[in-house]
Amino acid sequence: MEQTPSSSMFAAFEAKEFGERVIGPQGEVIHAEVSIGDSVVMITEGVELGAESPVSRGDLVTAIMATYWENVDEAWDRAVSAGAQIIFPLEDHFYGERGGRLRDPFGQQWMLSQRI
Repeated sequence: MEQTPSSSMFAAFEAKEFGERVIGPQGEVIHAEVSIGDSVVMITEGVELGAESPVSRGDLVTAIMATYWENVDEAWDRAVSAGAQIIFPLEDHFYGERGGRLRDPFGQQWMLSQRI
């Protein structure tokens, strides 16, 4: 697979694609599913389906993906190396979690956490 921002972010989050992709007439991804840990993320490039990236909407974010990791520092380093930008740095919080927030190259926001 060609190395793209999305494929490097998939690798950073240890995402595993499963099932069959549904591809549209121009080669766009209509539907694909990946697992990240024990969660499923459904992906589309189909603007006609009402899906646009935050970048295409002036950085408007309507959802943040929250993920928990056994070793959040390793996951964080992989994501930053893959091109994610730091919004809130990774640090220990008073409520018993170590976490921070990132923005991927498409503008999606990810909260990475570990219970400590």
